[in-house]
Amino acid sequence: MAANESQSNEKRRFFKVIAKAEKCDTVNRRVIVESVKGNDNKWTHGKWFSSLSGFITNATVKEFEYEGETKKKFVMDITDSECVCQLEFSPSFAAYGLINALLNTDLKREIQIDGWINKTNYVGLGIKYAGESELIKWSLQKEEVPEGVKFKKPNGKEETDFSNVEAFWVKAFENKINPYANRSNFKGEVMGVAENQNPAHETFSAPPDDLFLSKDESQDLPF
Repeated sequence: MAANESQSNEKRRFFKVIAKAEKCDTVNRRVIVESVKGNDNKWTHGKWFSSLSGFITNATVKEFEYEGETKKKFVMDITDSECVCQLEFSPSFAAYGLINALLNTDLKREIQIDGWINKTNYVGLGIKYAGESELIKWSLQKEEVPEGVKFKKPNGKEETDFSNVEAFWVKAFENKINPYANRSNFKGEVMGVAENQNPAHETFSAPPDDLFLSKDESQDLPF
C-alpha cells in the first residue's frame, strides 16, 4: 500500500505511528494506525496496520505548536498504484532507529516499513525492501551519534535532555533522506482517486498527546 501534493487528484490516506505502546493495538502488537475523518469532521483512529509498503516519494520535517512550544514531526509519503500514504511519526528512539536504517536504504527501491511492540513493551520501527525478510541494518553505530545530556533539577533529581539527539536526527533526515525521497522514485501511476471528504491536498496533523516518549524506550537501541 501506499508524496506529492501537486498530484491533487490522487487518493491520499493518513497514518501515524503511536509512540506509546499502551495506546497501540496491544492485542496484535501493532503501532501504525490509519487516521480517518468522520461525518463530524473530526479525526479518529481507524484500522491498525503492522506495516506500510510502497516507494518513499517525500520526506519532510514539519513543525506544529503544542502547549505554547514548537514541536517537530517527521512526515513521509509512501506511494504505490493504490494511493499515497502519508505517515507521521514524532521524535523518539524508535523513530531514530528507523531514520538510521533509512540512511542505509536505496530509496529508488520499493520498501516496507514495519512497526511493532517489542518484548520489553516499547514501540519499534524498521524498514526492509519489498519481498525481503531481513530488516535493513542501521548506518550509524552508537559511537557515531550523540547521547543525551544529564542534568540535575533543583530538587536533586537527575534527568536527561535529549534535545541534542533530536537535532542530530532531524538534520540527518533533512539533509540525507529528504533529497532522495523524490516523486520520481515511483515510476507508476496512482490509480485511486481522492474522495471529496478527504481531499489529497489536505495535510493531517497528528494530535500530540501520544507522540512523546521518555528515555526508557532506548534500552534496546544502540544510542
